[in-house]
Amino acid sequence: MKRESPEPKKEECSPDKLYLTGVIVKAMGYAASDPETSLMYARKSAEGICTHVFSREIGNPGNNRLDKLIELLSNKDCLPERIKIPLRVIQQYGNYAAHVQPDRESIDRPYIGPCLTALVQVTNWYFHDYLGAEIPAEIVTANNEYEPPPPAPPEEPTVLDYATIVKEMNLPSALRPYQWEGVSFLAHSEAALLADEMGLGKTVQAIVALRLALLGSVSKRALIVTPASLVFNWERELAVWAPTLVVRRVMGTSEDITLIVCPA
Repeated sequence: MKRESPEPKKEECSPDKLYLTGVIVKAMGYAASDPETSLMYARKSAEGICTHVFSREIGNPGNNRLDKLIELLSNKDCLPERIKIPLRVIQQYGNYAAHVQPDRESIDRPYIGPCLTALVQVTNWYFHDYLGAEIPAEIVTANNEYEPPPPAPPEEPTVLDYATIVKEMNLPSALRPYQWEGVSFLAHSEAALLADEMGLGKTVQAIVALRLALLGSVSKRALIVTPASLVFNWERELAVWAPTLVVRRVMGTSEDITLIVCPA
């Protein structure tokens, strides 16, 4: 049976760990001022993590770079499935930043959001699950200093024009009439309880209503509290119905949650 993650390996603060902490902090610190540099440091962070795991689990990593390290570690079942995808995300973004692109368009902070989200996921796994250690305070501070910029799509119409909302929000499909009723109810209520039957799209209604609230500057942030069994369902639906939102997953023990805000 494949192991989900190697057993945690306790270790004291080492030069490698200090170096890696500095690289991760730089990846997060340059996000706003120099996104391209941030992507390159994110790739370097992932490569450093994979190199360290390789040296402990397999042996000398040699001159292998991130893509090869991911492949070799995966072949030896040294990486949990949930970490392979974030590592590939970081690899692709790092490659994009390192090469001249045909469109010549500059990279901005919102564009690199998925890469930094993936970096936080990998960082959490590396320190918490793999090393069995606390996440360095410098990384926690650098991650939590980021303030998501207010969304800047077209202004929300004062009256809910459903066809316009679908177009302006670039929704993947139109909602059913009863779902629009739920969205309108949520969007115009200070407090509301949506109690539809199972399978009628309450999650989608809540996400669309949330986007309307953010567009209307009602709030800059939202906290979604859900059973652990539904966390990944929410992440999947948010990726489909609100792909431009910065989403962070907070999951684990109370100690984990105070250490770092973990995005998906």
